[in-house]
Amino acid sequence: MSFNGSFEHKLDSKGRIVVPSCFRDELGEHIVITSMDQEYISVYSKENWQKAVVSRVEENALKTLNGADAKRIIMSLSFSVEVDSAGRMLLPEKMRKDVSIVQDVVIVGNTNKIEVWDSARWHKYIAEKESLLLAEVHQLLLGL
Repeated sequence: MSFNGSFEHKLDSKGRIVVPSCFRDELGEHIVITSMDQEYISVYSKENWQKAVVSRVEENALKTLNGADAKRIIMSLSFSVEVDSAGRMLLPEKMRKDVSIVQDVVIVGNTNKIEVWDSARWHKYIAEKESLLLAEVHQLLLGL
């Protein structure tokens, strides 16, 4: 399972966005969203959430002095949501505020998850990073 591409969307009046159809099958109806990255909302299928986050948190929680506290914070910043029959998911108001999403969003595929960015923040990020990162990407892909 791998997500790629980027799509521009708008929040509706209830704080929902339409999940791009190319992502829906892979995500499934029951998903987990989190704002622990503080710049965007991460969206995982239940399966990828279990593999990417929960298993690591459980495995590493007791290895550091503050592991149990970190586990508590990670889980408190995460919500299980459903994709409705129209392909929409609700982004909770607090989570939208945490990452400064007002109305226009960019939905970005990022390997095992998708990310929901405020559109202005995404375009600023790309403008700052793209030229630097393209050189690194070129180096990574030279052997392919």
